[in-house]
Amino acid sequence: MTGRDVQSLDAVARVRRVREQDSLTGLQLALREVEASQQHLVAAEGRLAELSGQQATTPEAFVALREGLLTLGRTVDVARASLESSRNLAVSAQSHWQNDRIRLRTIEMLQERREAETRAEEARAQAKVQDEVATQLWSRHRHLKVVS
Repeated sequence: MTGRDVQSLDAVARVRRVREQDSLTGLQLALREVEASQQHLVAAEGRLAELSGQQATTPEAFVALREGLLTLGRTVDVARASLESSRNLAVSAQSHWQNDRIRLRTIEMLQERREAETRAEEARAQAKVQDEVATQLWSRHRHLKVVS
């Protein structure tokens, strides 16, 4: 692998790492949004349950209670829709993060393979040098035996 190829792979790895981090940040934000939506829904349902337990003693109080219950009912419906939407967004964010994580891991594996190939090539070069030295020593040693 040439130096230019190595630099290109390193650049791709940096970009993938940034994308993976961005996706993870997006996922964390989406999960916080789900939690906030759940809390909002629980609070609205609690207010609705609280208000539905009240008794109206006059017609005006009955109308006010009914209007309050209708308004809270709409609020609960909106909160449920918001929770469903935030859950869908979280699922999508998780999918994006997983895809980006896989892409990053693929590049990291290529880099690891490249490093292993480089180490193997260096080991072969070192072995070649050592073989050459051993051959020369053997040749000198044999020559010394013949001369003596």
